Amino acid sequence: MNKMEATTKIDSMKQLKVAPWFEDRFRDIESQVREFLKLSGFVSDEPIHIIPASSHEGDNLTERSDRMLWYKGPCLMDSLNMAKPQRRVKQKSLRIPIQNVVKIKDVGSVAIGRIQKGNIPLGTRLYFAPGHLTGEVISIKEGPTESDEGFAGEYIGFRLKDEVTDLVRKGYVASNAEDDPAKPVRSFTSQTIILNYPGQIKVGYTGLVHIHNIQVPCTVVEIKTKLDRKTMQKLEDNPPFVRKNDACIIKWRPFKHICIEQFHICPALGRFIVRDNNQTIAFGIVSEVDSYEVIDPPVPEPDDEADMEAALEAQAEAVRLTETE
Repeated sequence: MNKMEATTKIDSMKQLKVAPWFEDRFRDIESQVREFLKLSGFVSDEPIHIIPASSHEGDNLTERSDRMLWYKGPCLMDSLNMAKPQRRVKQKSLRIPIQNVVKIKDVGSVAIGRIQKGNIPLGTRLYFAPGHLTGEVISIKEGPTESDEGFAGEYIGFRLKDEVTDLVRKGYVASNAEDDPAKPVRSFTSQTIILNYPGQIKVGYTGLVHIHNIQVPCTVVEIKTKLDRKTMQKLEDNPPFVRKNDACIIKWRPFKHICIEQFHICPALGRFIVRDNNQTIAFGIVSEVDSYEVIDPPVPEPDDEADMEAALEAQAEAVRLTETE
């Protein structure tokens, strides 16, 4: 979906033994796919390629198949080569959603994540939300290679001074403590499309929201507006409920502190899906956030080992409090 930061759409249709390569059947499926994309709000300035292909037979993968002379579009490889690479912003404030923290023998704990925007040189003092942790970067690796700096779009592992890395958790967001640090949110508002829910979604409904590297239950506290799914124009204010195929603006409250941002500021931190009963029932983008305005100040550098232990214990307690709220 272009609203979810996809700029190029390529659909490949596989052949089935019961459905030979008949043009009429392909055109029928193609029209259904295009209608689904339209209803989902996908609009692209680039052409949308819908390709009949067979991995088993090799049809339309690297070159056009002579068994479908009626198909005049590009093969799958040509479509991939035409796709434009995603641009990530290096000049904006640093944001790294933490994907994992691993322990490596003879090295220690390493935090892993993709730099969504900004850059991270050695010596940067990071702030982690919602854990209220701070730490100085002492090593950066991109794959097996040591680096002095990480840039937007790179997938890196990094370690922090004084074993602070041990306190970092999956789902935290790292940012520069001295340059627009990330903040946890109390609630957020989203433009949401309901995909497949059998009943009505009302105030009080709770679903499992998957956003960047975390999954957290979130409750609907307000359904602000119902929208026309094709035009996204307002249809109704404060509707009593929404249901399958509706587009709407919803205010959510997460069960615990999370760090997310508006989609237009950082797309990776502002797009999500909602799961319920092992099904994806909705997706959306974050339009507003209610952030905590005051964050804990950076922990001062300890003067001795005792102060070091006290500082680490204080940070560990902050983590425990955050995870239980």
